[in-house]
Amino acid sequence: MDEGISRLIYSLPTLTKDDVDIHDFCPICFVDFKTILEDSPSDSDTSIDGSEGAASGLTKLSGCSHVFCRKEYASFSFPFL
Repeated sequence: MDEGISRLIYSLPTLTKDDVDIHDFCPICFVDFKTILEDSPSDSDTSIDGSEGAASGLTKLSGCSHVFCRKEYASFSFPFL
């Protein structure tokens, strides 16, 4: 993935279980937020360069407030990269 797009995606907020209804689900992959959060490494394991947990967890778009898992959002929004 292009470095600029990676930076854009990973600059979006990282959400915790306190920020979402854990019974809701990602509208792209249909996995519930509780499972996504349980499978995500801790914040200390994430990095902007795409290593380890940078592509995991949940994020929210600022304009519309839709919540997605980072991994699916990146692959769904930019499939040509």
